[in-house]
Amino acid sequence: MPASPRRIATRYAFWAKPTRRDDRITIHGRWNQPMNERDPKHSVEGLLVVGKDVPRTDATAKVTGAAQYVADMHLPGMLYAAVLRSPHPHARVARIDTSAAEAMAGVKAVVTGADTARRKWGAFRPDLYPLAIGKVRYVGDEVAAVAATDPETARAAVDRIVVEYEVLPAVLSMDEALEPGAALVHDDAPGNVAHHFAFERGDVDAGFRAAGVVVEGTWESARQWHSALETIGCVAQWVNGRVTMWCNTQTPFLARGRYATALGVPESAVRVIQTEVGGGFGGKSGDDNASVICALLARKSGRPVKLIHTREEEFLASHPRMPIRYWVRLGFSREGRVRAKETRMWADNGAYTGKSQAILGAATVRHDALYKYPAVRADSTLVYTNLVPTGAFRGFGNPSADWAVEQAWDLAAEKLGIDVVELLRMNAADPGDVSPHNHKITSCELKQCIDKAAALIGWEEKRKNRKPNRGLGIGCSIHVNGRRSFGDWDGASAMVRINEDGRATIITGEGEIGTGTLTVLRQIAAEELGLPYEDVDITRPDTDLQPHALGALASRLTYVAGNAVKRAAAAAHAQLMEAAAAQFKLPATELAIIGGRIGPRKGPETSFKPVAAVVRAHIYRPGGEPIIGVGTWDNPSEFPDHSRYGNESGAYNFAAQAVEVEVDPGTGRVKVLEVAAVVDCGTVIHPAAAEGQVQGAVTQGIGLATTEYFDWYNGVPTDPQLKDYPIPSAAMMPKLHVAFADSYEPSGPFGAKGLGEIGIDSIPAAIANAVADAVGVRVHELPITSEKLHRGLHPELYADEKRAAPAAPKGAVWTRLAAGRPSGARPAPAEIVFPASVEEAVAQLAAGDAALVAGGMSHAVRRERAGYPQARRLVAITRIPELNEVSLDARGVLHAGAAVRQETLYEDPRVRAGWAAIDDALAAVGHTRIRRMITVGGSVGPLIGGFDLPLALLALNARVTVAGPKGRRTVTLEDLFQTRLAKDEMVVAVEVDPQPARTGSSFLKYMPRGVLEIPTVNTAALVGVDAGGACSRARVVVGAVSWKPIILELQPLAGKPLTPELLRGSVQAVRSLAEPMPDVRGSVAYKREMAVEFACRALAKALERAGSRR
Repeated sequence: MPASPRRIATRYAFWAKPTRRDDRITIHGRWNQPMNERDPKHSVEGLLVVGKDVPRTDATAKVTGAAQYVADMHLPGMLYAAVLRSPHPHARVARIDTSAAEAMAGVKAVVTGADTARRKWGAFRPDLYPLAIGKVRYVGDEVAAVAATDPETARAAVDRIVVEYEVLPAVLSMDEALEPGAALVHDDAPGNVAHHFAFERGDVDAGFRAAGVVVEGTWESARQWHSALETIGCVAQWVNGRVTMWCNTQTPFLARGRYATALGVPESAVRVIQTEVGGGFGGKSGDDNASVICALLARKSGRPVKLIHTREEEFLASHPRMPIRYWVRLGFSREGRVRAKETRMWADNGAYTGKSQAILGAATVRHDALYKYPAVRADSTLVYTNLVPTGAFRGFGNPSADWAVEQAWDLAAEKLGIDVVELLRMNAADPGDVSPHNHKITSCELKQCIDKAAALIGWEEKRKNRKPNRGLGIGCSIHVNGRRSFGDWDGASAMVRINEDGRATIITGEGEIGTGTLTVLRQIAAEELGLPYEDVDITRPDTDLQPHALGALASRLTYVAGNAVKRAAAAAHAQLMEAAAAQFKLPATELAIIGGRIGPRKGPETSFKPVAAVVRAHIYRPGGEPIIGVGTWDNPSEFPDHSRYGNESGAYNFAAQAVEVEVDPGTGRVKVLEVAAVVDCGTVIHPAAAEGQVQGAVTQGIGLATTEYFDWYNGVPTDPQLKDYPIPSAAMMPKLHVAFADSYEPSGPFGAKGLGEIGIDSIPAAIANAVADAVGVRVHELPITSEKLHRGLHPELYADEKRAAPAAPKGAVWTRLAAGRPSGARPAPAEIVFPASVEEAVAQLAAGDAALVAGGMSHAVRRERAGYPQARRLVAITRIPELNEVSLDARGVLHAGAAVRQETLYEDPRVRAGWAAIDDALAAVGHTRIRRMITVGGSVGPLIGGFDLPLALLALNARVTVAGPKGRRTVTLEDLFQTRLAKDEMVVAVEVDPQPARTGSSFLKYMPRGVLEIPTVNTAALVGVDAGGACSRARVVVGAVSWKPIILELQPLAGKPLTPELLRGSVQAVRSLAEPMPDVRGSVAYKREMAVEFACRALAKALERAGSRR
């Protein structure tokens, strides 16, 4: 038998039952559970399950599709919900008429504020009604809701609800909200102040007087949406006056209490069952109205109801990260020791409070335990605005604090002339430190994190061997492991039952949100029990069945719930060993558990019996009883007072993150090249899950820093969809090093701490520090956009800029949003026809109320976003044989039918060899799946100058064959952009002449966020040179900056050797020809500069290729 399992199992035999209340010890002036002082500091190699990459509990169900998310739930008679939302940031609701909606066939319930208990609810400051009563306070505020037999009918019914609003003045920024006499978001919040606190600890003024170096600055963070794969959802059903709510919530028990308040019923009348959760990140912690509205509709209709946010609703009405304006001043001795810190901050609460009050507190005080601050002073204000409410997001205030303070430390290092790595290390917290707020540091390996991060990224070597436009940055962070937020308790409870079959079941209400918590808790229990991991099961949260739990928040589950499970498992193990001792008639210390069997430690293998046999024998005897261990554990922390004084957690985790970036000075675009993230989380219980958590957090940090932001108008994103809010993709991710400090937390289960949140915290600051190191431009307001850096690098280009006031967006989507109506299809099915020939397709178009389906026409997107199909009859041309042909004729002319998939062209070596611009454009489309969907006709037919393939074809002077009722005609694509297609015409094919020798072509697409999205500009070029290298022809096409492409025939270049200066001079006219619209991808001025820049780059690339085509 293997030695290690026997040795581990034997160790458990000596452990006593869980300590009683009388055995508690006093820590920090309060009663607490004792720490795990019996746990020796050992390596995970000596453990059976902890520290191993065991199979995840949820893995098989997720990869096979068996996992049950809210969307997968179907109950008999279930209805579907849709919500009418406010189109105004601030208005009085004068009248609501729901009669037309109620009269629709299939509609079973309509609810408004009159159907609610008229009770405000909220985690800290109750200020939110389930449906608007009296006023709406942001665009997206819930006004009414419908339950119908299908989603399409529910949406159509919402369209028929009539609401009369009296529009009120709105405050759309903190500055507006704090103006004297500003309109009040809530009448009971004078000055629009939702919360305020201040403190001074230590002699701050004396610290600054003693400081040899002082730095200060103001930084602003930004809203960030959680963007989980699964949106917020609920299924609700009432039976005998009780409601059961199947929710994808992170915090079932806390949600139950809040939902009960909002519904006006006792908590015992609400049952919350956690479904599978497709990502939470704080956004599913029970602060939004979706589940409450679902329950209201279910109660009124008497039937189960399903309500799931659309992606648009997720952007309009979920609670994104809270933006904070953060002024910080730091004082240092000449040697680099920090002497004082002062902060003032203003946080944008949005229209309702949720958890923002606690977030502001964390942003104010938590960073003060990261370094050895002797004196701190702060003044923090939470401000109501008429914007989407903000709330919990991974990091919980830390990213905003780190965004400011870690940049201030970087500035201080520069001013002191000390390498920032050395400065951070010099001031880093150590075990035994106590912060000005009484945060007591137990385990702390921050210095080790700093050293490892610097080593992994090659800090010293890269500093010595600098490369142009490249820079290094570093940032550190601290996070809690649970916190007393909702009362003077931050504990957990669990039961471990050893069943008659020898398996163990963990009964806990903590739950799983995709982070691997259930796996980690199983590992802890298995290690404590001495059972194989595979023999330990765990339940999912159900507030009727499991003990009270706080759920997934504050990085608490491994540390707090893990300790409770460990205690419960220890109690069950002790009972099992006592039962075995009685049956074997041996002391428990002489018994061992190995591989699910129990027997004498020194006995033969044949003397061992299954654990199941011991359990059954223990039950089936006079006075028998099951083996059930109960464990409770309360975080050894303090409940902070109003000024946030108190040790908010029993343990703290730490991180250091180093970043290398490269900045393109011509565009300002930042490319994150490498990240080293090192975390002190104590013992790493599941290495693969831990590494995944850090990788995901770093990814979200990069998104917060560089890609995730909207363009706004009248208090709402102009296009609340992922196309305007791209999250980081795999293609843009840098080389990523993840490492963990060699650390052990005495109060944690097997020495473990949490780590789910800390990986995001200092990434934006580290990137900003690296950017400043690379090009000398420091960004103070998130996000770090290409335009901000370009403006900082080239201020002269913007000296004469005249910015116009933003215009109201246009189009079907904005019309729908301006009425508060939901996205999604209405009951208006379209007929899809499949003609067998071009002539038949033309006839279908000529009949009217028809539109082509050609792969790229976006019909599904149009219906989802506008509500209705583009036409009653959709004519699909992909089955017409001649439209699927690709050929080269005897002259070398390329012919491609309208139904040819772009992937077909991309895989054709003849295209790659003969027409580089086409190959470039097809590559720029994105990836294989998209190219397999989009056709030649689908991209050319709409005649949109921002599309990739048409721009390349324009540079190559391609021709297009068009069919209509009068027959076929062939025209240049350039002419077709001028004359357009008639409604009854369609593209049949495109043809491109072969390129002569010494001719090169290119296509470039600029997306400043580095992710696949609508381009800021795209360009294509064709350049020919003669035998001597002089220009024989040059043509450049610029798209996405005007309603039609800009085409320049650069005849003045003919006969001249082409130099970079000459090329750049030749395209300056593009600046004045461009007529771009300002949007999330850039201002008018920036887009014009990029049009010039990429026109020049496209010509240079084409020239380079011309030289190689002899």
